[in-house]
Amino acid sequence: MGGDFIVVATAERELGSHLATIAYGARQAPGVEREVKRIVGDQLGLIMPGGSSMGWPSNFQRVAVPMTADEAAAAKGTLAVLFVARLQEPYFVTGEFIQEAKLDEPVEKRLTVEAIRVAIDCVALYDRRNGRLIRPLTPPR
Repeated sequence: MGGDFIVVATAERELGSHLATIAYGARQAPGVEREVKRIVGDQLGLIMPGGSSMGWPSNFQRVAVPMTADEAAAAKGTLAVLFVARLQEPYFVTGEFIQEAKLDEPVEKRLTVEAIRVAIDCVALYDRRNGRLIRPLTPPR
């Protein structure tokens, strides 16, 4: 999907495990036999310029909302981000994420990935309990 992919939701399920020879990460050939988990699932995301699966789009400002510890505890799970965007061609992109088993992570993953390609016009941080706008977050033009 590329570096502009932001994961919105992931659903994974374990299909079981099997013995496999893992060569990736092994110091000598032909590899090491380990029990390997097999996981399948789906990812849904957005493709936007500057996006990253590891964090906030680089062209957006970082968010810091000062609050007390009690306010933070009350806000946990209620803050949300609202994106206003225009669809960009190709509107819908599909792909596959494949992770091979490694010695330090004996897991095989195969995820179906689907994403919508957008150009962000504006973003706002809001409180889902009451719909109150906390802070607009507009990317520089």
